[in-house]
Amino acid sequence: MQRKVFSFLEEQHMIGDGEPVVIGVSGGADSVCLLFLLHEYLRGRDNPLLAVHVHHGIRPEAGRDAAFVQELCRQWDVSFRLFREKVPELADEWGLGLEEAGRRVRYEAFEQAAKEAFGERGRVLLATAHHADDQAETMLFRMARGTGLRGLAGIRPLREWACGQVIRPLLCVTREEIEAFLKERQIPWVVDATNESDEYVRNRIRHRILPELREISGEAVSHLAELAELAAADEAFLAGQAREAYERCFSLKTDDAGAPASAKASAEELGKLPEALSGRVFLLALSALSGSARDLGLAQVCQLRDLSLREGNREVSLPGGLTAVREYDTVRIERAPGERGHADSASSGAGAGYVTYRVLRPEELFRETGAPDAYTKEADYDKIKSVFSRQGMELPPEGTRIPCRSRETGDRIAISREGGGICHRGVKEILIDRKVPRDQRDQVPVLAAGSEVLWLVGLRVSEEIRRSEASERIVRITYHQS
Repeated sequence: MQRKVFSFLEEQHMIGDGEPVVIGVSGGADSVCLLFLLHEYLRGRDNPLLAVHVHHGIRPEAGRDAAFVQELCRQWDVSFRLFREKVPELADEWGLGLEEAGRRVRYEAFEQAAKEAFGERGRVLLATAHHADDQAETMLFRMARGTGLRGLAGIRPLREWACGQVIRPLLCVTREEIEAFLKERQIPWVVDATNESDEYVRNRIRHRILPELREISGEAVSHLAELAELAAADEAFLAGQAREAYERCFSLKTDDAGAPASAKASAEELGKLPEALSGRVFLLALSALSGSARDLGLAQVCQLRDLSLREGNREVSLPGGLTAVREYDTVRIERAPGERGHADSASSGAGAGYVTYRVLRPEELFRETGAPDAYTKEADYDKIKSVFSRQGMELPPEGTRIPCRSRETGDRIAISREGGGICHRGVKEILIDRKVPRDQRDQVPVLAAGSEVLWLVGLRVSEEIRRSEASERIVRITYHQS
C-alpha cells in the first residue's frame, strides 16, 4: 500500500521540492496512516511537515484524542499544533450544524497554522486523509440528492485553498487497506464514537448502502472511484468545448466602466449546439454578466434553451437583474436594462413583495421550477430556523407569506471566504459589485430575520442558510412580487 500511495503522490505531482505540508490529524486510522506515510515520503527532503489537531469541544474523549496525536508526533519527530474550539457554541452562533461548523473551524485552524508557521515560504500544501471509501460515499450522497457530471467527479486529488493547494494522497486506497496497513505495522489509532452513529447521512451510507453494494460487487468502491475519474475527464473536456462554443457564439458588449453589459448570439447557432454543451454555454454567458453562477441553474438554462429554439419575439426575467430577449433571429442577454431590475418598477414599492417556502420531499430535490416573475432558491430549513431563533423570532409556518423589505443602512450578508469559512459583507458593496444602478438599489427585495439578511433576491443567498451535503431538510423559497 505504501508503494501505491507514493506512486499516486508522484503521478499527481502533489508535493514540490521544499513545499511545506500541513496535515490535519484527528487520531483516527485514516489521518494516522496519512501522517505515517507522509513522514516516510518526506524523509530526507527539504519539506517541513506540521501536524494540526483541532479539539472540537464536543466529545468527552476529545482530550484523549488530542493527547494521542501529540504523543504520536513526539515519537515520530513531527511538528505539532493544537487548536481548542467550542464548536457547539460556534455552531449556534453561526446558525450551522455541528458537522459543517466543525469543518469551518478546522479549515480556519489549518489556514492560521500555515500562515503562522510558513507565512514567508509562499505556497503551503494541506494534506487531508480522504480515501476511496470517502469518494464512494460522496458520489452516492450526491447521486441521491441530485447531481450532474461535475458532482459525479467526486473528491478531486488536488484543489486550491487559501494558502496554496489541498492534496489527498489516500484517494487511491480503501478504508480496509488503511486499517490492514496500520495493523501490520502495529501503529495504533483512536476510534471516534460518532463514526458509529447513523445520525449523520454519510454514516448511513457507510454502514448500510456500501456494504450492500459490496455484496453485489466486491469491487464496488474501486468501480465508483474509476467512475469519478472518468466523470472528471469528461467534465474537463466538455467544459473546454463549452468555453470554445461560448466564445464562438456570444459577443459581449461592455458598459462605460468596461464591465460586461450584454451578450448577443444567433438563435440558429445556439439551436445547433448539442444539449450537452448548450446548458454550459448559457451558464457561461449568464456568469459573465452577473459575476457568478451561484444563483443560476437548470431553470434558467431551460428558459434560454426554449428562447433559442422557439421562434417568436419575447423575453424572460432572470436572477441577478438579467433579462434575456429573443428578437427575430437573435438572443440577447442584458444586465439591468432600462427600468427593469428586481422589481418591475418603482411604483410597486421599494423592496416590495414577499416570499413563501415549502419543505421538499426527497423525490423533489433538485427538480427546478420557476417563472419569469418569481425567483426561487433552495436552502437549509434548520439553518433558517436557527437564524430566526437567534433573533428571538419564530419561523412562520410553511406556505405563509413572509414580507420582504428594502435594504437598510448597515445591512450585511454572510458570504463564503476563499479557502473555507464565512465572513460578512455589506449589502451596499454587493449591489455595487453586481452593477445594480444606484436608483434601483432600494428596489432589491431583502428577505431578513430581524437584522440578519437571508437573501438578496436574485443576487445572493446568505451562507448562513445555504444548503450543503450535510443538510437534512431542504426548503424551496419563492419570491413573489406584490
